[in-house]
Amino acid sequence: MQTYPITTIDPDNSAYVASITTSSQASSAIATGSGMIRISTQGNHVHLAFGSAPTASVTTSFFMPTNSVEFFAFKSGDKIAFIRSASASGDISICAVD
Repeated sequence: MQTYPITTIDPDNSAYVASITTSSQASSAIATGSGMIRISTQGNHVHLAFGSAPTASVTTSFFMPTNSVEFFAFKSGDKIAFIRSASASGDISICAVD
């Protein structure tokens, strides 16, 4: 029998939700006890950068496709910067994972 882990969104931290624009924006610092975060995109792709003072770039930051969900290892207290290159609107949601 194969088992699947259940992911729990950290109830102590609310999700960071923002519109993705053509200028780099950074989230507030994200605390995660597990060292994991969940990022979802809706309506547009996004380029991401992680760090204490990140800046996202459409030419050098890694790409996350439109309408997708990914889990990332993450250093608690860091921020996530995000940007889009296309003209369509879109949103990003970032959650800490327990």
